[in-house]
Amino acid sequence: MRLGKVRLEYLAPGGGRRVLEGPPPLRDPWVALDPLEPEGVAGTPGSPEEADLRVAAAEKGVRLLRLVAELEAVDLREKFLAKGLGSWSETRLLGPDDVLPGLRLAWFLAPYGDYPWVRYSARPGVFHSHWLTYTADRTGFTFLGSLNDHTAYTVFRVDLRRRRLWAEVDVEGLEPSPGDVLLRVFHAESDGGLLPLVRAYAARLGEVLAREEGLPRPLVPAPDHRPAGWNSWYNYYRNVSEDAVRAELDALRGLSLDYVQVDDGWQKEIGDWLEPGPRFRDLGRLAAAIREAGFVPGLWVAPLVATPKSSVSGRGWVKPWRAGWNASWGTSFRPLDLDRPEARDYVRRVGETLSRWGYGLVKADFLYAAAVRPWGGRTRATRMRQAMRLLREALPGRLLACGVPLASAVGCCDYARLGGDTTPYWEFRLLRFCRYRERPSTVAALRTVLGRWFMDGTLFVLDPDVFILGPGSLSPAERRTLYDVTTTVGGLVSFSDSLARLDPESLELVHRTFPLPSRRLLDVVEEERDLFRMTVEWEARAEADTARGTTRILSVNLGDEPRSGLGPHSSAWEAVP
Repeated sequence: MRLGKVRLEYLAPGGGRRVLEGPPPLRDPWVALDPLEPEGVAGTPGSPEEADLRVAAAEKGVRLLRLVAELEAVDLREKFLAKGLGSWSETRLLGPDDVLPGLRLAWFLAPYGDYPWVRYSARPGVFHSHWLTYTADRTGFTFLGSLNDHTAYTVFRVDLRRRRLWAEVDVEGLEPSPGDVLLRVFHAESDGGLLPLVRAYAARLGEVLAREEGLPRPLVPAPDHRPAGWNSWYNYYRNVSEDAVRAELDALRGLSLDYVQVDDGWQKEIGDWLEPGPRFRDLGRLAAAIREAGFVPGLWVAPLVATPKSSVSGRGWVKPWRAGWNASWGTSFRPLDLDRPEARDYVRRVGETLSRWGYGLVKADFLYAAAVRPWGGRTRATRMRQAMRLLREALPGRLLACGVPLASAVGCCDYARLGGDTTPYWEFRLLRFCRYRERPSTVAALRTVLGRWFMDGTLFVLDPDVFILGPGSLSPAERRTLYDVTTTVGGLVSFSDSLARLDPESLELVHRTFPLPSRRLLDVVEEERDLFRMTVEWEARAEADTARGTTRILSVNLGDEPRSGLGPHSSAWEAVP
């Protein structure tokens, strides 16, 4: 791999728009860019290598707008992984006849994704992927990953029909200094599997983050078991109460779970996290009751946003722009202004309060709000990474990051949501029509976690969201597919059902599920559109459990028509031939 033509757009001192363009190195009176020598094992095909671009000189007052760099001598293969920006953003493997259109109509939802600042072409074979990607064919994989997304987001772009690959770097708003790294791309190829390439990338990324941020290595410590839990959201939604959680505790006793987590609905207002709302008498006593039942208590917060009615907004600790609109809350919300010492101190007080109450798991949600816009001479990525490091420092116990640009969460959380919200229905048809990639949808969530399977144990502990066995519009086949995929691909597995309301067969399945057996994901292949084949090595747990103790294949048909012996929206296990 090598850098081809580079194009840097920027504002010169005084406000004039300038373009610096050509093969690097590049220089003009205001900015100079230099590449570093590519790293890798010379003469060894497919060995990891890197391409870098750094600021060699910059005049004071320069403000960057956009950086584009052609990536040459890369085997593009047949299909391209279009990985969405954040936790909820749909991810899928696309070919030269596919299209990736952008959002339409529902523009009030645009801040949840990349729509405000990434251009969608909607042309066949033209796609983009955030932070990392791979191209694949029947002979192997080509992997690309940014080593610089803690300072500037990298968007890999491809035109499969014209066989062109390039990177766009979100440098908007950056006031550069000599030595700033603008682009740093890891590249490796293999005629074998995907996982060795991902592991090599994760090891190299760990080295970079250890050197530049002091993070410990490896990025994902080897767990002693797969954790599991119950959370309140898909049962009670915002109507959760202390009495309801205590009632659930009585039924959950004896299950081999790690966590019982109270989700959205406990707080007085979004943004006010220091005291509970009227349905909760004492969160400290509730945490003690959860511990007494044998579980680690967990609590949901959205620590980087506030609604207009919150006291945080009243104090002026928020930015003037909106970070989105939430139907459950019935209102818009704004990001905390983390440039204000009072706002940063408030986040720390929230962490101290949760610790004093006794919560050992914090699910931090809607985190993307910190990166909706660049400001103050810093990029979106820098703003988001600083927010994540603050949360890692301030919040107690284990951190589950949700609604976050994934590149910003790596190394800063214990678990990460890697798919959209699962739902008691298969698809949200209206939002699919709007081409909203972050929509709550069981099929979109499953498609995305199957597309991101390789991140579990390498870059994150994967949270696929919950399986649902209780009331709803999912068919029996759809419930089983949701169960099979989440309990297999998940490094963390959760559910929300009330055990007292489950039928005997579903109740027996819950008791048989936990404790979760250890497993190794060996491969996930999308053989046709929405037809997946997952190879899994399970630990032996019980002789009567025929799906465990051996290597098995899970076939999943997310499509609407029968294929390969599978009905629509169904799954099935089989032994390896």
